[in-house]
Amino acid sequence: MEEKLNEEVETYLDIIAPLTKNSLGLIESEDWVYSEDRAEVFNLQYMLTERNLKYALELQTKAFFFKEHERPEVIRAVKELMYFYDIFVQRFNAYNENSSSVMQNLSEKKSKRYGKAKLTAMEYEIKFQSDLTNAYTKLTLLYKKIINATSEDRVVIPTFNDEPLPLLMREQLEETFPQLKKFLEKQDGVKELSKGSSTESIGVPE
Repeated sequence: MEEKLNEEVETYLDIIAPLTKNSLGLIESEDWVYSEDRAEVFNLQYMLTERNLKYALELQTKAFFFKEHERPEVIRAVKELMYFYDIFVQRFNAYNENSSSVMQNLSEKKSKRYGKAKLTAMEYEIKFQSDLTNAYTKLTLLYKKIINATSEDRVVIPTFNDEPLPLLMREQLEETFPQLKKFLEKQDGVKELSKGSSTESIGVPE
């Protein structure tokens, strides 16, 4: 019989499950690419996508720390959360395929103004394209972090308020977390690190 999930991992799964389902329903109900209120719909869906990718990163990190990242329920949940990114990329590509024709059509609309800044249709679209590119970059970096969260070259050590770990604790930490010792042995400059002052910290890469 398979062991029960770690309580912290299981609790996190229980908390995010209904939030994920609701978010996915909202995103699948309307495609911002073809929406009349494109910018408004996009902003909402971007926030939901970013939130769920952060859930995936947190879940993957917790599960990896407790050596449960290969459990079927964890893998399934992470895939469901990462699906938000797949939807975003599909729509991002669909928008880019039609962006030239959109800009051509907007060049003929000179009278109407949009948003609080009272931008022309062309100006408003250019701003939207900039926001879209920035969002794509942020989400892609977050997606890559999720992928790398289970890398053996990454050491996950939970600390209070994410404070850095003091160098004076190194020997004790290496005994408690064997993977930390292996990680440090692989890194360049380990010798320089061991000569540092008591105010230095052991850096754990993201």
